[in-house]
Amino acid sequence: MSATYRQSTVVTKAKLADDLLTPCRLCWRECEVDRKNGELGDCKLGAEIRCYNEFIHYGEEQEIIPTHAVFLSGCNFRCRFCSEWKHVVKVENDPIIKVEALATRIAERQEQGAQTLSFIGGTPDVNMAGILECLCKLAQSPALVWNSNMTWSTQSAPILRGLVDSFVADWKFGNDLCGKKLAGIDEHQSLVPHRILKVAEKTFTIVRHLVMPGHINCCTRPVLQQIRDKAPGIRLNLMDQYQSVPVTSALKSDPLSKSLSAEEFALAEKHALDYGLCLESREPSRSFEVLEIEEKQDSVGFESKITITADGDLVIENLDASMIELANQLAPNDESLQRFKLPSKGPIKELREEEGRDKPSC
Repeated sequence: MSATYRQSTVVTKAKLADDLLTPCRLCWRECEVDRKNGELGDCKLGAEIRCYNEFIHYGEEQEIIPTHAVFLSGCNFRCRFCSEWKHVVKVENDPIIKVEALATRIAERQEQGAQTLSFIGGTPDVNMAGILECLCKLAQSPALVWNSNMTWSTQSAPILRGLVDSFVADWKFGNDLCGKKLAGIDEHQSLVPHRILKVAEKTFTIVRHLVMPGHINCCTRPVLQQIRDKAPGIRLNLMDQYQSVPVTSALKSDPLSKSLSAEEFALAEKHALDYGLCLESREPSRSFEVLEIEEKQDSVGFESKITITADGDLVIENLDASMIELANQLAPNDESLQRFKLPSKGPIKELREEEGRDKPSC
């Protein structure tokens, strides 16, 4: 598809998405509020988009990095264990960003080495109109990654068809009861699995399954079994990043109040391997040069998070270029970090030279 043809398609699809804001029918909830005239949907959003985080991300799956990760507020789920909770339920605290400014930032990140563009949240489905309006402002649209809980509406589904280059699909629950109890979503099983399998027929799709403590039998195994039976070749990222948040920590007798144990994750991984599922990238390992990035004062900030689990594992969330040297020092034997070639003089090195430090401070 030529860039010119693709952009003309984006313009048409952007108009269709904009029409679905009044009344809103962008996601499966179809709450039918008038978001273009100040009413807020179940996602807590009006017509504007709010961006609380953006950077070139090196911590995503091998097939899509380095990706320009754009984190947008708002979601139609209410996952009790959500690490982005404040950006889901308190969206008014996040800055509104004009689509022209975001388009400029996307173009800058491409020049800095981003190979793909990932919209994350929350879920981009509820921000579809704003995202497409932003893409219309680009001279050339990069490869688009849609990082979603896969609950767009039947009316917005055709808008995504042929537009998205890769889906990164969250498949958290193996039954409707857990979906309702933990995320406030009805009929999870009739929505998410079907849509994942449908898009995977024509578009490269990565399934992410977050392994949750106490949910191996009710969620993890059923999800893995459905993948085995219906899409055994699909790329699966079995995630061990579950961390308890204040909401779940208060549930003292619930397994979700604790972090995921190494034993539970090992069991989940064993099930996946026994089912013959694809846990590794088919892409050859690539080497990326981490470019020196000049941040503008008006750019959206980001929060990197370093956590040491109860088992002593180091977890770094939001791996951007400035964090890679520190990550290498903290985990010198991590083979996944060896792919990145640091510049001879970058942001951390300059800081250390300026202040006469031998190692970065935290």
